[in-house]
Amino acid sequence: MKLGIVTPTRGDRPQFMEHRNWLMRQQTRQADADAVVDYPPEPCGKRDLVPRYKLGFQALFDEGCDLILCIEDDDWYAPNYLERMVGAWVRKGRPDMIGCVEHCYYHLLNRRYFIRDTRGISPMMMTGVTPRVLEYRWPAETHIALDCDLWRQNPTKERMRFKELPAVGIKHGIGVCAGIGHRHPNTSMNIKDDDYSWLRSTVDENSFEFYMGIAGELSKAKKER
Repeated sequence: MKLGIVTPTRGDRPQFMEHRNWLMRQQTRQADADAVVDYPPEPCGKRDLVPRYKLGFQALFDEGCDLILCIEDDDWYAPNYLERMVGAWVRKGRPDMIGCVEHCYYHLLNRRYFIRDTRGISPMMMTGVTPRVLEYRWPAETHIALDCDLWRQNPTKERMRFKELPAVGIKHGIGVCAGIGHRHPNTSMNIKDDDYSWLRSTVDENSFEFYMGIAGELSKAKKER
């Protein structure tokens, strides 16, 4: 089978893209095709991830990919993330969509996180799709919850529960971000990590140092406001 990965980005946070590329090079199962959909941010911070995802999916399915995994440029992925997701997809009979039961979001500035089940769906950052996804009803280009729309109308979908977190969604507020959780504290992030010890124990050391650098930038910017 041919595996593709798609990353929608906006060219306004190259440091995250560099780290994303490093994470993908560490994968125990390499992707066969990689699409980065990158063009300048829309005026007034318009949220436009929907068309970016669709462009990326179409390009890689045209190349013959059987499964595409969504990789967000600012999030962390375990070294065996691609391997685990492909394995889960095959074991479950190659459904139209594959995702994760539990997901984690971590806010670098607030030093808080949560791990929970978003019932019935999986975030785009932890979702895999087959060509049939292009036949679904896609929302408006400015919609911010593409994952909800695709998962709730999909007739063949499977979510996996992994023993160890396969990924961590990082919230920070740098660049044009899709979710409001980046700039505004999310009340559901109810677990404190004041000294970053949980983050350090979860991600690899290189990634931890990278995120600490980002946290330092955020703290400095906040003080200068």
